[in-house]
Amino acid sequence: MQLLRTGGRLVYSTCSFAPAENESVVAAAMNIFPGQFRIIPVADRLNGLKRRSGLSQWKVATQTSEGELTWHESYAHHLGFINGFAGNDDLASDETKQDSVYIKAKEEGAALKETGVAMKAKRWAPTVFAPENAASLGLEHA
Repeated sequence: MQLLRTGGRLVYSTCSFAPAENESVVAAAMNIFPGQFRIIPVADRLNGLKRRSGLSQWKVATQTSEGELTWHESYAHHLGFINGFAGNDDLASDETKQDSVYIKAKEEGAALKETGVAMKAKRWAPTVFAPENAASLGLEHA
C-alpha cells in the first residue's frame, strides 16, 4: 500500500469465504494506514457481480486433535483459552490478564486440557479477529 501512487487503486481479491483471509486483512490494512484509504463499493459498477456484504464481526476457531472446534469471538478470548490450555500467561498484558473474557476463556482452556484432549496451542495473530472499529471501516463493501 505504501507503493501505491496518490489517487491509485488497489484491488484485493481472494477465492476464500473466510473472514480471516478477507475482512481481517482489509481491516488490518485500513488500521495500519488510518484515514489514507477507503473501500469503494463496486457492486453497481460490475454488472452480474455476485457478492455478499462483508462482515464487521466474525469468530475464529482453534481445533483439537480430535477435530473439535472452539470458536473465539475476540483475541482476548482466544489468548485466554490457549494460555489456559498451555498453563501459562504468555503474550497477555497485565490489563488483558484482568479482562473477564480472558479469565473465563483461560478457565475453559484449562478445563479442556484436564479432559486429556490433545491440542496444538496455535496462537492466531490479533489482526485475524475483528478490530473494535470494524463497523466504521466500511467492510460491508469489502
